[in-house]
Amino acid sequence: MQRYRDVNNPPSLLLQQAIFLVAARFCAKDHMEGSSNSISPPKQFYDRAKALYDASFEQDQTTVVQALVLMGQYWEGSEGEKDMLYWNKLSIVVAHSCGMHRSVENSDMGVSERRLRKRIWWTLFTRDRSLAAAFGHPVNINFEDADVEDLNESDLIEDEDESFQGHDPQFFVKYVELSKIMQKITSMQRSPVDTLDIQAARIAQCEIELHEWLVNCPKSLIWDGQTHAIWSAILTSCY
Repeated sequence: MQRYRDVNNPPSLLLQQAIFLVAARFCAKDHMEGSSNSISPPKQFYDRAKALYDASFEQDQTTVVQALVLMGQYWEGSEGEKDMLYWNKLSIVVAHSCGMHRSVENSDMGVSERRLRKRIWWTLFTRDRSLAAAFGHPVNINFEDADVEDLNESDLIEDEDESFQGHDPQFFVKYVELSKIMQKITSMQRSPVDTLDIQAARIAQCEIELHEWLVNCPKSLIWDGQTHAIWSAILTSCY
């Protein structure tokens, strides 16, 4: 938002179109000024972002990964091979090429950039696990190949003077933890060699870990049915 307001340092056009793509899915069509009646606003922004990506308009690879993650949110029916699974896998490939799967805690990189890379990597991780669970596909991120540190609340701060406004800082931290358990469940479902006894033991272990996750979950993130808190609703539905 700082760059969006800065005429001398505007944000990436590719990333901006990708953000608009996601935002358009939550905006009534009659609020989209100048939108075509024949093409939905999300489709318009998707086409623009895809054209910019295909033309290699953006050179910063971190920005490219951010845009690809957001483009993977687009779903308007069949798009051939380039569906959300395609963009998800591509974002992970580019992230690997940037070394986002490796720790940079001891590098000369600035604090803000280190935090950004961690947020992006764990976003990729959670997205990869949720799509694998939803579509029954193998995951694209091998957890053992990465040594990125676990996410903490301070990694969600863009600037030191920033305060958490409109979101619970623990939400994404707990969602990452839940995604790690989800990984064990999906891999177990796809295993063709496990015996029934091994499967039963692994299922029991997953149930224990899910219970421990719930016990340790902040009260503010547990859906109580009385309050309409968006973050607790999302997290509980995933659980």
